[in-house]
Amino acid sequence: MILQTKSEKIKSKLLFTRWFAWVGILVLAVIFFISLFQQNKEEIPSVFIGRKLPNISLDMLDGSEKKLELNKLNSGAYTLVNFWASWCGSCEYEHEFLAKIKAEQHIKIIGINYKDDKKQALDWLKRLGNPYDIVLTDPNGLAAIELGVYGTPESFLLDAKGRVLTRIAGALSTQVWSSRVLPVTKLNIG
Repeated sequence: MILQTKSEKIKSKLLFTRWFAWVGILVLAVIFFISLFQQNKEEIPSVFIGRKLPNISLDMLDGSEKKLELNKLNSGAYTLVNFWASWCGSCEYEHEFLAKIKAEQHIKIIGINYKDDKKQALDWLKRLGNPYDIVLTDPNGLAAIELGVYGTPESFLLDAKGRVLTRIAGALSTQVWSSRVLPVTKLNIG
């Protein structure tokens, strides 16, 4: 029988502990990388899916006295609530697609101008055209925070009763529309 000295036992335990720690780190890294590739990166969860938007009252961008409460959006048709800004490059890219949606579909589009200069936002709409039925303003970003908006552009698609069907972070395009909107609405953009 081979007897181990006290220092050999300590070295053996230390070697086993280090080996076990490295195996644990490796297992966690593998799990992390697998989860990265399995997630749908286009889909950001929202607590509002299947529910109405909260009671948020926003002013009209044009400065009129009228306010609109987001939880009262139930137009009897699909409604797209789109956060945008004149300083947002992706919003300009998306703008042409919003005009196409407006021309081809019976869908109400509500634009919410996010943390923007009012004059620049109005000039931007004048220059590019206004695809929105209603344009609201969120100058401090408080409505965006309450809705969990990450940035611009970001959109919420509502059903005829005002319930959120899906949330789209990033610019809308034909590809995004086909993968995220078409499956829940059958609204096809040509």
